[in-house]
Amino acid sequence: MGILQQDKRPDETYCMKRQKMAGAKNKGFVKPSPIERNRNSRKRLIIFSRALFLIAVFLALTRIHFEFLPLQEMLFLQMVFLLNFTGIEFETFGYSIIDPNFLAPPFLVTFDCTGWMQIYIYLSLLLIPVGISARDRLLGAAFVIPLYIYNTLRAVLSVYVGFTNYAWFKPVHYFLWEGLFLILIFVFWRYWYWRASGKALSKGVLKGERRPDKKPIARLQEGSLAKSPKISKTKQTGKRKKIERKKPGK
Repeated sequence: MGILQQDKRPDETYCMKRQKMAGAKNKGFVKPSPIERNRNSRKRLIIFSRALFLIAVFLALTRIHFEFLPLQEMLFLQMVFLLNFTGIEFETFGYSIIDPNFLAPPFLVTFDCTGWMQIYIYLSLLLIPVGISARDRLLGAAFVIPLYIYNTLRAVLSVYVGFTNYAWFKPVHYFLWEGLFLILIFVFWRYWYWRASGKALSKGVLKGERRPDKKPIARLQEGSLAKSPKISKTKQTGKRKKIERKKPGK
């Protein structure tokens, strides 16, 4: 007698489970149409070109050592005004803040201390997204004011730490300058983009869609009536005869 071979075909319940799992995975997936793919590729191209242009402008400004002396002078005067409330002794010479006891080296307030690079990065992030109105971009630019205030306080605190304990100057300076400043920029921009993109999506601007029709149900009904098959005359006459027969029996 031959040995009975086991049936290697998969169980029906196992196949049904695999089909359900595959259906659950692809349940929310909708294949984009060619028009949507072209729209998305065009949007990516616009974002890439804007980012490339803004990066080129930034590199050109740093290359030519861009400076705006009124902004530098305004920051220096504000720092001197605030340092008077700290109780430390200092002297000024040009744009330098000097310790009269020579316990710390002089602090030169340069144009880079104004934080123009960080503010430029933030404004560039406002210009890069697509489909957001100019009004929302101007509202986002209002966050430049708290960023400038933070930068002024950062400069004053760095000088104060340098005068009191110079060993802590570099850690505090780099943390406030390169760490916390960039975190604030990202937080402000993320909050702005969340609000602005929500408005744009509600208006259908980001997807390039038109505003919804005021009477979509009526148009759908008209389309369904136009596509529905016409009832033959014989069926209509048959229904009328049935109704007429029922009338005497009331």
